[in-house]
Amino acid sequence: METEAPSHLTFTCAVASAQGPRDEMEDTHTIVIPFAGVHGQALFGIFDGHGGDEVAKWCNKHYPECLLKALKQSKKRNITESIKHSFNDVDRNIHDLWAKSDGEVRSGSTAVVAFIRLEDDSGQQSFIPPDYGPLKAVVRGASRDSEANSERTCGNFTYPSYATRVDDAIIPPSEVRRVLYCANVGDARGVLCRAGKAMRLTYDHKASDKREAARIEKEGGTIEDGRVDGMLIPTRALGDPEMNHYVTSNPYTTEIELGDSDEVLILACDGLWDVLEDQEAVDLVRGTRDAMEAAQKLLNEAQVRKTSDNVTVLVVRLQGPPKGV
Repeated sequence: METEAPSHLTFTCAVASAQGPRDEMEDTHTIVIPFAGVHGQALFGIFDGHGGDEVAKWCNKHYPECLLKALKQSKKRNITESIKHSFNDVDRNIHDLWAKSDGEVRSGSTAVVAFIRLEDDSGQQSFIPPDYGPLKAVVRGASRDSEANSERTCGNFTYPSYATRVDDAIIPPSEVRRVLYCANVGDARGVLCRAGKAMRLTYDHKASDKREAARIEKEGGTIEDGRVDGMLIPTRALGDPEMNHYVTSNPYTTEIELGDSDEVLILACDGLWDVLEDQEAVDLVRGTRDAMEAAQKLLNEAQVRKTSDNVTVLVVRLQGPPKGV
């Protein structure tokens, strides 16, 4: 049986992370390849915890299931709406954990997720039978904190060592298009390199942002010393149950069709973006073919520039570097 997607739908990916000067490492990441039983589809996520790592770890383990559930529940709902529902579902689950723990689980997490989906011209997936099994199955291949960040090659894909290959996954027809859906809460960020130019796919939800500060104050919160109620820098997050009447889980979302000029996708927590501009990050790795080498370059640069935070960087190499770069 054929087990490789058309060559123009393949990619490589890798993640690099370091604790930095913080007392604890509260970042986690998730990579699921293939996602929802379709070769060439993938889900990537970075979750940057604050006030503890419980929420970030929960997201690392359960977010792929939340997204798959949202996609299955309403086929009439568009994909960005399903992603929003998945973020809100996470928040409901964390609130339940908080209630059951008598307030002990009170941490939160910023998040950035990217979903590469294969679609036909109408935005649907007509190449998938309605009763296809993997769409009903538990998501396999989510990352585990204890696993190494090494890679292994399988067909034309480079799978992280912790990913599980789904041998009965659907092989998409060559004429499908790749659509990148991205969402974030807080200051974790996604940046796409398109023809050498950095394109930001997310929005930094921070107390220093005038629109976000106005929203917080309208809903009863205050901004003190650049923080929500003097405590949180992010104004949107997953968790933070004691503040979630105005620290919302509603994400910023983008949808973009990928094409021949799209080279690299970078997802990272604020430990990178506090010290690197979007274009600087793109310029640093655009000519690096190996995804792991690119992720490590960004991590190293953040450390050289004395970042004060934990750093997790995930690089998706959508195609090789252009000639001459």
